[in-house]
Amino acid sequence: MIAARCTVLGSSPRSHWIAHRLKLSPPTLSSPLAKLTQRVVFADQLGIDQLLRYPKALLQRQQVLVVDISGSWFSHLAKRRQAFGYHHYLLCDGLWTDFGMQHGFAFCVGGSARAQQRAARFFHRLAPYRGLWLPLATAEDASFAAVLLNSAYYLLLQVSQAPLHNRDITLPLEMVCQALHTQLTLSEHLRSACQHYLHYRRTTTISTGFPLFVRELHHALQRLPNQAQLRQLWQQHPLPAPYQDYLQRLFEQPQPH
Repeated sequence: MIAARCTVLGSSPRSHWIAHRLKLSPPTLSSPLAKLTQRVVFADQLGIDQLLRYPKALLQRQQVLVVDISGSWFSHLAKRRQAFGYHHYLLCDGLWTDFGMQHGFAFCVGGSARAQQRAARFFHRLAPYRGLWLPLATAEDASFAAVLLNSAYYLLLQVSQAPLHNRDITLPLEMVCQALHTQLTLSEHLRSACQHYLHYRRTTTISTGFPLFVRELHHALQRLPNQAQLRQLWQQHPLPAPYQDYLQRLFEQPQPH
């Protein structure tokens, strides 16, 4: 196996965070290809764009392994895998924050087992604890797993800021409505993500593995109320005017895509 060395290519906050955690030189966008030979290259969107300028055969001859940290949506990843080569491309995604480290959030890594083995020493160093990174078969699986990871992180923040479970605390209705709206928005975002993922995989029979988990999650989310149902409910049973106006403004906010 090739002895792994590492470079971070990019300028985003996550590329700086990775370089700092791996005790590397600051990220750059000016490394000549000769300096990337036999290296594991963590690349954000700008770094990916730079690497895509080189012919695939040249990158493979130089034995460059690209670790995509751009956070791109999973439907965009097949073209990148094809551009760099199956054993020369991984996707790594996670929280990229000290908060994630402190609370033990794993990183999600997708791609060939051979590529993962080559870069494993760096994932061990990035993870909160050695081994706390999640290997998945494809970049698409890792990208979607990161959506779930960030959702869990977002809910953790919500719970820590709004102790709705404590019966001894009476919260203003505005805060309760805001928390409910946030959870509904998040569940609809996840439900949409599940639909896109399952459509992208186009698997007729899903019986094992990560696609099965996504399908079961999609079924569970379909049983939750959506914003249209909630809006219909409070229109049928209106609240006092100030709260009605507040809810109206809440539901007029742009929704995530």
